[in-house]
Amino acid sequence: MKDRVLVTDANGRVALAIIRSLGRRGIKVTAMSDIGVCSGFLSKYCYEKKRCPSPERNPYAFTKHLLNEVRKNTYSLVIPASEFTTILMSM
Repeated sequence: MKDRVLVTDANGRVALAIIRSLGRRGIKVTAMSDIGVCSGFLSKYCYEKKRCPSPERNPYAFTKHLLNEVRKNTYSLVIPASEFTTILMSM
């Protein structure tokens, strides 16, 4: 099975760079964002798009959603692409 990676904050420039870099290496990237149309979702390297609650406006709902996502699906790695989601995930 090919590696599959979840990248949060797909609406940011950092996430877009991560998505492109991983996608160019043949890794299936699932992009996650609270915004319906964002640069990460529009990338040709985005294998799958996932909507989530806003990590800044509703951190509890975001964390719960993220945990459910990684329980339902198999990811080799989850990459938080912002400082805020990094802090949430470290908790």
